[in-house]
This record gives sequence, structure tokens and C-alpha cells, in this order.
Amino acid sequence: MAAFDIREPLSNYLTPVRMAYLFADEGFWSGGGTCPVEQDWKACVESFADGKDAGSTVRTCVTTVDIRGIPAMETIPQQS
Repeated sequence: MAAFDIREPLSNYLTPVRMAYLFADEGFWSGGGTCPVEQDWKACVESFADGKDAGSTVRTCVTTVDIRGIPAMETIPQQS
């Protein structure tokens, strides 16, 4: 299981929260949600993992991705 914790707080919320996303080993999205900004990121992720992979070794890395630089997704029209 892989987890992505987005440190930049979400706007338009009454209290400052951030997103956490969980991905299964196969690469598919498997859950996540919001956590208070002041909560430790590991505790945030664990709250959504429901004990899955609890015995796994935790490895972390840090990277910065400017999502504003990623082009907008385009939809492909359905063919009939």
C-alpha cells in the first residue's frame, strides 16, 4: 500500500484540512480522505488504512509536485 499526504491545506473548509490518498499495491486508488492540518501524517494515513498492511515496513520519501503545472485532463468523446 502506498499513501500520499498532501500538505497544502484545502481551501473553502471551515477548519484547515489536508488530503490523504491510499493506493493498493496494484496501483489502484483504495481510499483516503481529509485530516486536520495539525495531525501527524502517519496517524492520518493509518486512520484510513483500517489496519491493512499493519505489519509492513514503513518507508517514506518527500517530493514536491506543483500540480498547477500539470495540464488539465481532456475527455475523449464516446463513439457510438
